[in-house]
Amino acid sequence: MQRTKGLWAAVGVLTLLVIVLSVLLVNERFQTSAPLEPDSSEQTPPESPKAPVNPPAQTEKPEPSNPQSNVIARVGGFSITGAELQEQLQDKYGAELLQVLLDRKSVQLEASELGLKVNQNEMDQELKRMQQGYDSEESFYLSMKEQLGLSKEELLEDVEHRLLLEKIAIRGIYISDQQVEDYIREHAEEFQPHIQARVAHILTFTQEQADKVMADALKGIDFELLARAYSKDSNTANAGGDLGWIDEDDPFLPAGVMQLVRSLKPGEVGGPVAVDNGYEVLKVLDRQELNRRDPKQVREAVRKELALAKAPPMNDLVRELREHWKVEILDPKYK
Repeated sequence: MQRTKGLWAAVGVLTLLVIVLSVLLVNERFQTSAPLEPDSSEQTPPESPKAPVNPPAQTEKPEPSNPQSNVIARVGGFSITGAELQEQLQDKYGAELLQVLLDRKSVQLEASELGLKVNQNEMDQELKRMQQGYDSEESFYLSMKEQLGLSKEELLEDVEHRLLLEKIAIRGIYISDQQVEDYIREHAEEFQPHIQARVAHILTFTQEQADKVMADALKGIDFELLARAYSKDSNTANAGGDLGWIDEDDPFLPAGVMQLVRSLKPGEVGGPVAVDNGYEVLKVLDRQELNRRDPKQVREAVRKELALAKAPPMNDLVRELREHWKVEILDPKYK
């Protein structure tokens, strides 16, 4: 089923948001005002204090923190200040960042005027969909941080923005129950649950080696240790032979391997099985069933997708919202 028309655009927005947050962070940290100098016209000469018997040791006063004096890095005897970094960020990314902020604000204003909101259940359902194929919720957020540089909070903000834009896009588009049922019937394979198994393997060049590995595994020797010691697969040996999650009907893996995987329960070891480059000993670490959703949720998801297929492209919608809310860029360098 076609996902939203703006899905790939959303990825670009995610990346740009990282830069937005960087600029805001720098701005917040380094644009603190310098201490105000007292008005000389209102000053009165203070009385000369009496010298103490034991004057305290003089300590060097720290420089006031402001963009001109706050040094954040040094190289070859030269200093780089927060103000210089902020200026570079604004010059290089300012125009793009401003466009992102204006787009988001336009969507927020439109949603507020229409009384549209994203509730927690909608957020949870979308996040659950996005997390399919990841080992856990934690691994999903870690992957988003490593690949896109987004924290959990930043990702949640982006998801909410996208869902809000979709609500605006499909407002007023009617999809009948019959259209929903017809689509589900015609695309039944999309809604069938499928099984994934998390598999670890040990590849050996000879059957004798594989038989020894299998015997050791059945004796209770840790499979990860055996993989590090005996597996010829350099890509997975150091990870204990972990292949990650694979579909139990994966057509690209050897039929003998997949047959063995389907026969094993989590925690069981099996093999050896012959493959093109040797022999495999396998262990099923876990098993999960995907795409098993409540029928009501399935129908609502289909209704939304069919409505989005009739909606205008997301980029066109955002341009209309900017015009409606009279976006105006005042500084020429950001146009």
